[in-house]
Amino acid sequence: MPPSESTRRLSRSQVITLYAKTSFLQTVQGQLEQEVLDHVKKSAPQGDSQAVLDAIDSFPSDKGFLINIGKNKGRLVESVMNQHKPMVALELGSYVGYSAITQARKLPAGGKLYGIELDPTNARITQEMVQHAGLSHKVEILKGDLESSILELHKHGVDTVNYVLIDHAHECYLKDLLLLQHNGMLRKGSTVVADNVLLPGAPDYRRYINTSAHFSTVEHIVDLPASHFICDIMTVSKFLG
Repeated sequence: MPPSESTRRLSRSQVITLYAKTSFLQTVQGQLEQEVLDHVKKSAPQGDSQAVLDAIDSFPSDKGFLINIGKNKGRLVESVMNQHKPMVALELGSYVGYSAITQARKLPAGGKLYGIELDPTNARITQEMVQHAGLSHKVEILKGDLESSILELHKHGVDTVNYVLIDHAHECYLKDLLLLQHNGMLRKGSTVVADNVLLPGAPDYRRYINTSAHFSTVEHIVDLPASHFICDIMTVSKFLG
C-alpha cells in the first residue's frame, strides 16, 4: 500500500523520531505486531509465503508504522541470497517475521535460517508468521540476545554461518558483529548484510565495516517506505578471514 501523503512528507529528523517512538511503543505494548499477525491470518492463505508478505505490506499505515524491511530492502536481501545461496543463515532481529520469510524462501534445499529475537512477543509472532507462511521447516527462532544464543546455536550443530542479516538495535550492531568474529562464527567468504545503517543509523558499525581489513563492503542506497525523499543505506560485506 502506498504511504499516505502525510507520511511521504516526513523529513529526515522526523523519520528518525518516528523509528525511535515506534520502537519504544512496540517494545512496551506489542499490540501493533499482534494486529499485523491477525491481519495476515485473515488475509493470506495458509502456506502461501508471498501472500503473507503482501498482507504485511498492505497493513493499513494509519494503524501504525511497521519497522520491517519491506519490499525495497527485501529485493536487495533476495538478490544477496540468490547470489550466495547460504546453507546456514543467521538473522539478528526478527520483528514480525517479514525478513525471515523473505530469506527462508530463498534458502537452497536443506538450508536453515536461525532468527535471534530479544523481545518474546516478537519471537512468538515471528514463529506464528513463519508457520502461516509454511516455512517452519526452514526457520528456527531463538529467544534472547546473541551472546546467550551462541550456545543454543552450538546445540543445533551450528559452529559457523554463511550469511548474517543484522537488523536489530542499532547500538548493538558493532558489538554483535565483533562477538560473531571473536567466537569464530564467521567463515571466510561469509556474507554480512546490515539494515538501517544510515537511518536510524549505526555510525560505529559503518565505520568499522568499511575500514576493517577483515571485510570487503559495498554500500547500497535504498528508498525508505516512509518517504519518497529519504533514503537509507544497507551494507553488504564479505568476511575475508
